[in-house]
Amino acid sequence: MGEPLVEVRAATRPQGPARRHGRTFFVAMSTILGVAVLVGFARTLYLRPFLGLPEMPVHLYVHGAVLTAWFFLLLMQVVLVRSDRTRVHRRLGLYGAVLAVAVVAISLLTVALRDVGFIDEAPFRGFGNVMSVVGFSICVGFAVLLRHRPAAHKRLMLLGSILITGPALDRMAQLPTVAEFLAPILPDALGSTGVAFATLATPSLMLAVVGYDVVTRKRPHSATLGGMAGIFFLAPAITAALIYSGLWSAFVRFVG
Repeated sequence: MGEPLVEVRAATRPQGPARRHGRTFFVAMSTILGVAVLVGFARTLYLRPFLGLPEMPVHLYVHGAVLTAWFFLLLMQVVLVRSDRTRVHRRLGLYGAVLAVAVVAISLLTVALRDVGFIDEAPFRGFGNVMSVVGFSICVGFAVLLRHRPAAHKRLMLLGSILITGPALDRMAQLPTVAEFLAPILPDALGSTGVAFATLATPSLMLAVVGYDVVTRKRPHSATLGGMAGIFFLAPAITAALIYSGLWSAFVRFVG
C-alpha cells in the first residue's frame, strides 16, 4: 500500500531542468537584493562604529536591523525551498509575516521622523518612500494570502522586496568607486548618481521577473502582473489619497 502513494507524490511534483532553473532564479534574485543591502548600508550602518562616524538616532539602527533581517529571511526561505525543506519554510512563514509588519511600521516611522520639519511646506516630500512601503504591503499581503499557491507567493514576495531596496541601491551607487563608473552613463535628468541608479535599477529588477516568466512560461504570470499593477497603479493612488486627505501629515505630526 505504501509504494503507490510514493509514486503518486513523485508524479505530481514538478521535476526536471525547469524546476531547478526556477528555484535558482529566485535564489539568485534574493542574493542580489541581499548583497545590495549589505553593500549599500555597509558604511552608514554595519561599519559605522569602526569608521568614527557620529551616532545615529536609535530608530535608524532599528530600521537597519529590521530591514537586514527581512532580506536575510527572504534569502533563507528561497534556499530552503530549493533544498526541498518546505516544512521548515512554512514554519518560518509566521515569523516572516510578523517581520513584514515590522518592516512597514519602522519604515513609515523613519520617513515620518525624517520629514517632520518639512510636512507643512512640502507634504509630498515623502511620497516616493511612502509609496514603496504601501507597494511592499500590497505585494507581501497578497503573498501571505496566496501562500498555498507557491508560484504566486514567491513572485509577490520578490516584487515587494525589490521595491524597498531603493535606498540601498542609492547608497551603493554613491560609493566612490561605483559612482566613478556610473556617473558618466546615467542621465543627469534623473538626479544624483545614487537616485538615478536606484530609479533605473528598481524597475529593471522587476522586469527581470517578467522576463523570467516569459522565458519559462511564454507569458507573465498573473501574480507578476498583479504585483506590478499594485506597485505602479494602486500604491501611488493610495499614497496620494493619504497625503491629500491629511492623514499622512497627521501621522507625521503625531510621531514628531
